[in-house]
Amino acid sequence: MKIAYLALGEEWQNNSAGHSHSFSICQNLAKLGNDVELFIRGKGKPQAFGRLKVSFINLPKAGGRISGLKELKKLSEKLKNFEIIQERFSVNPLSVLARFGFKGKTILEVNDPGVETWTGLRKIAYAPLIRLKLESCDAIITQTETIKKILKAQTKKPVFVISNAAAVKKASKRALEKARKEMKCKNGVVCAIFAGSFREWHGVRLIPKISRLVSGKKIRIVLIGNGELFEKVKSECKSIGNVRFLGAKPFEKIPELLQAADILIAPFVWNNKKFDFWWNPLKLFEYLAAGKPIVTTGFKEVRKIAKNAALYAKPEDIKEFARLLEKLAKNKNLRQRLGKKALQIARENTWEKKASETLKIYKKVLA
Repeated sequence: MKIAYLALGEEWQNNSAGHSHSFSICQNLAKLGNDVELFIRGKGKPQAFGRLKVSFINLPKAGGRISGLKELKKLSEKLKNFEIIQERFSVNPLSVLARFGFKGKTILEVNDPGVETWTGLRKIAYAPLIRLKLESCDAIITQTETIKKILKAQTKKPVFVISNAAAVKKASKRALEKARKEMKCKNGVVCAIFAGSFREWHGVRLIPKISRLVSGKKIRIVLIGNGELFEKVKSECKSIGNVRFLGAKPFEKIPELLQAADILIAPFVWNNKKFDFWWNPLKLFEYLAAGKPIVTTGFKEVRKIAKNAALYAKPEDIKEFARLLEKLAKNKNLRQRLGKKALQIARENTWEKKASETLKIYKKVLA
């Protein structure tokens, strides 16, 4: 099958979850014997990874000047050679124009409920575009049943659910030792890692308070990543001795850092009163693939992912979160049991499996 994957809102090799998901699913679709081309923002000559080709497209971003007509025309001509297009949703309207004249089928990948959750000018400005994208596709792929339910209220197009995944790859002993040293986690100190974007719903703003509650308990909190709340969180942690910031790390280095930890944390928060927590965090799949126990928030969609490999706190209950973290820190056997369960769940949610599920949807839509 000839497959085009449009990721026009993602930047090549920028360590984001969007980039990781796009490349991983394309790479595994290619491994199944398909000819796949990933179109993504970037510069340089196309790159080949077996039957996967990565081509760089620099269409103007949404809200920018309407330029780059040559790029748009070139993309439009290329797309005519494919049987199916999967477009990772972005608010860039030019992807609709790029598909003009395409005779195959289009799958829209929507990982955010979009217009139904927006308000004010943003909703007014983008609502027509979002409806156009929903109605111009043949089917929709999303990541959770919660998002599916929201989308079904917006469109009659078929909606399929395929979750995120992660690759299980064991790090070398040398890499783990190097990671522990970088995190300054000496023998006898339990290392708990948060890895990801410093965004509101990731709950990273709660970490300074949680860190204070476990200070003096031989628990080191290590934060990996950056984002809009990075400076605020770092400032609030200045007077706390058990916190270390590593900043953003290359995506390929994240697995060995996670495997070097003793516990992995994700204190998600949620302030949307209309809809339940809808995300399918790639972070949790990466945590599971590291084979480590998790302390996180007990939202329904989170429990579906981590299952019995995690301990769950109530939303924004920092005392309970700290108590669960301390409970794991004191109980090595419990950490090992949950870690084994985590690895088992990860092996049931590989990119290979998700690519196979995606291919079945393509065939159903093409039939």
